[in-house]
Amino acid sequence: MANVWVYKEDGTMQCGMGNEISLEEMRGSLTEIVGSSSIISEEKRMLPLLRPALCGTPTGAVNAYELTEDGAYILFKGFVGPRGFKLWVWPAPSDGRKSLVEDRPVPWPFPWSHSSSDIDVEGLRANFANFISSLTQVGSQPTQILDLQGRRCRYYKQGDSLTMDFIPSRVNIEHDDANMITRIWFG
Repeated sequence: MANVWVYKEDGTMQCGMGNEISLEEMRGSLTEIVGSSSIISEEKRMLPLLRPALCGTPTGAVNAYELTEDGAYILFKGFVGPRGFKLWVWPAPSDGRKSLVEDRPVPWPFPWSHSSSDIDVEGLRANFANFISSLTQVGSQPTQILDLQGRRCRYYKQGDSLTMDFIPSRVNIEHDDANMITRIWFG
């Protein structure tokens, strides 16, 4: 087996939220698990996955580390455990190697995962476009305060932890220490 890439999310979140953990800082915690001689290289990467554009959700930026085979064994099978590090299974952005899992299933039928006879690609595109436009059309969200009556509401203080659920019709009201409204948004 060749060297193995592992990664861990760097803590950044959309809309400037979250605190970034640097490559060096995370390398220190990885070194405590596998030892410095097991780490060959490191780089910043983006997860090649779809993610919603929503404030407070992870950006997909990760710190990736190339480990020796022995280092990977210690990380995943050792006494301490991986502590949030995961195996990078996609091709590296720069090396052009094939993925470790060529037949990995995708969560829904992308056109490239099935033959064109298995799926109505145009229908899928149309349905997806209609769904996205329904979230952004004028009139899909209230424009007057009275229109908020009867809707689900979440009222929270700046800096509070929020659940990651996305409910397009829910109004979120953020306030500061003086109990003054600082932001109103849907989701």
